[in-house]
Amino acid sequence: MAEGAGSRPLSQRVLREAKRVLKAARELLAVEKQFTKGALARDRQGRPVLPGRKRPKPVAWCLLGAVLEAEHRLFGTRIVVGKTKAGQPEMDGPERAMYAAATLGVSCARRILAPRLRMEEAGDETHAGTRETRSVVGPLAALEPHELRAIYAAAVPAANDLETTSHEDALAALDYACDLIDNQLAERKARPRRRRETNAKPHNRDEQ
Repeated sequence: MAEGAGSRPLSQRVLREAKRVLKAARELLAVEKQFTKGALARDRQGRPVLPGRKRPKPVAWCLLGAVLEAEHRLFGTRIVVGKTKAGQPEMDGPERAMYAAATLGVSCARRILAPRLRMEEAGDETHAGTRETRSVVGPLAALEPHELRAIYAAAVPAANDLETTSHEDALAALDYACDLIDNQLAERKARPRRRRETNAKPHNRDEQ
């Protein structure tokens, strides 16, 4: 997944599919009672269950659980989630699901964790601007799977389970993650035009 020898950046198709997963996850959490903390998903009795299963059927999800459920409903992928030695979730799935989760991790870090825990530098407004979204998602689309796992494993559960994280915060994080992907797609679309303009400049100078 990383750019370099024997690897390739994520395709625009994968980015668009990742956005579909995030939007579907947002629909799952649109109603406040369908958002939960402390578990990937819960059934009607409030017991922890796994996303993407029919029995026991989940009716509420955390942010990461909603991504897994959305991936299953859209593409039929049932992702097995384990835990690292540190107790953080660990999964291995399709590129779109990994990228959706990692982008959500960036969003959670910027929109929830940084403001709440005061991690941003003085004068740093990276969690609110659009200039920085282009600089974040470009490198993100070229990371290796283990690097993507590190992003969502650390940021998404921490942000989701903060006592101060509200249902509105969760929806805002999903919206911002979609914005990150939109900015990356727009950036890629603009690259050929910039290359054409750059290639045309020497020719224009010769004519003058």
